[in-house]
Amino acid sequence: MMRRGPQVYENWKASLCKDEVQSISEYPLFSDARVTGQEINKYKPYAFLNPVPVDEYLGCFRPIIYSRIESYLQFEIPDMSKTGTDAYHGGTLVDEIAALVSLALGIRIRAGTMTRDFQDNIDPRGHPVGWRRQPEFLNIDYQRLVIPNAVSERPLDLLSPLSSIPSMSPDDANALIKAARSYQKALLIAEEDPSMSWLFLVTAIEKAAIHWKMAGVNKVDILREFKPRLCERLGTFEKKEDILSIVADEISNLMGSKKKFIEFMMNFLPLPPPKRPPEWGQISWQESALKESFITIYEHRSKALHEGTPFPLPMCDPPFRQRNGEKVWHEKPFALAYSGAGGTWMNEDIPMYLNTFEYIVRKALLKWWLELGA
Repeated sequence: MMRRGPQVYENWKASLCKDEVQSISEYPLFSDARVTGQEINKYKPYAFLNPVPVDEYLGCFRPIIYSRIESYLQFEIPDMSKTGTDAYHGGTLVDEIAALVSLALGIRIRAGTMTRDFQDNIDPRGHPVGWRRQPEFLNIDYQRLVIPNAVSERPLDLLSPLSSIPSMSPDDANALIKAARSYQKALLIAEEDPSMSWLFLVTAIEKAAIHWKMAGVNKVDILREFKPRLCERLGTFEKKEDILSIVADEISNLMGSKKKFIEFMMNFLPLPPPKRPPEWGQISWQESALKESFITIYEHRSKALHEGTPFPLPMCDPPFRQRNGEKVWHEKPFALAYSGAGGTWMNEDIPMYLNTFEYIVRKALLKWWLELGA
């Protein structure tokens, strides 16, 4: 039977069937954050080992977790008679694990290459591997971080949502992995290209929103809702129901993307952060105000994608933080207007910092993740 879900899901399902383990290997997960604890037996066939790096200075990308993977998957020749991208996201099994860990912990994570291979015919205790170079990382100015939340200490028990993965459907797991990969990329690139990070975060929500909104929905009904004139024209052809079904299957995901984005954000809206700046540095957490902010953000996303206009410069700046009091990062730019790099923006056009949006996106995706595995 051909695999339909992502590898991390299919491998987990195979392990529950008591299939014979094919291989065991370890991969480093690099980050500039810190983790505490270990998770060795809780998420079999995956273990998360803490090497406890001793360097304490900010901004050092090093292995903070070693992921041990028991692989139960046997190679299967895929169906080569048609194009299929349901499980395609451009990465491998360990890249899927890295993305899920990044989303669960809210830190920058990038998978390295294999460092240890466990094979009985070499050494059952593991044989060191150095076939490929480890990844290189961006230069980051740790004096002015755009997403300072990503550089912090996280306990590995925050990985608990992982346990829901084998209970999902293949389609649910595919949607989760693609959303997590976009979130992971947003964090990795945020300090070098924050405008692109905005796009990746919006994409993460869009992928989740499309899957959430389309679950159990008749695609032809969606086509009739958003393209009634097209349906009317298609209805003049013979076998009109077959034609409507084919067209709906091709373009239903593209219709109402803004509406799906807003509805997802409002449905999975998290509580405000536990620590907040002074009131003049806060965004309003009222639903009506947040909805307007999300509409503005989506409009910036459309201009960035279709007009080549990056997200407003103030929304890409490091957040402000006062020197006294709680020293909590501000959630939005506070001036009445901003100008720089050839652009000018009024305050209502720059609803929040990237750091704030990342918090909302991650918490919303985590709520959706738990719903998928319920």
